[in-house]
Amino acid sequence: MIGTTDSDTVSLPNAMKGRTLGKSKQRYLKSRPRKLSDSQWAFDDAAEFIRDGFSQRQSVKGLRPFDSANGYLRREAYALIRETKSRKGGANTIKSLVQRLSTTPESPEYAENPFYWGLLAIDPHRDFLSPQDLSRFAKQLLYADRNGVPPNYLIGFLYQTGGPRDLSHKLVSKVRDDSLALEIQR
Repeated sequence: MIGTTDSDTVSLPNAMKGRTLGKSKQRYLKSRPRKLSDSQWAFDDAAEFIRDGFSQRQSVKGLRPFDSANGYLRREAYALIRETKSRKGGANTIKSLVQRLSTTPESPEYAENPFYWGLLAIDPHRDFLSPQDLSRFAKQLLYADRNGVPPNYLIGFLYQTGGPRDLSHKLVSKVRDDSLALEIQR
């Protein structure tokens, strides 16, 4: 159970014993359900790690795109969501974490873009993702997943895919990126 300890911290459930969060994370914890499955705890713990890494990188200047706050968020979220959705019950894990919010998204549906839902589960109060970033990042991650891009190559791949209009067109037409085609010599 989550309970307030001293004035500035909230203690975490047994799965995260010994760790405390500051005031900025108390709002998130209040929306976190008291009972989570093991897979939900694992996702939520990884999401917390991603949020912390993003926050640490926001104030650092001069990072390469791969290491920037947005690059880190996209790469780590992509890896987490991809891994979770590929597991048995992974879709239910992500859906149930999003459905705890006061409003669940009407569009896109989970089947249409699981990365949108996964990003919502990672940042449920949109502390880091504006509605525009959420939509854009979700489309980018979906396109990368459709092309089988490994997380380590995500940022470079996204830089080569074109702008948001190009990406939207490619998603609708289900075009596979030509740069991923292998030339087989005989």
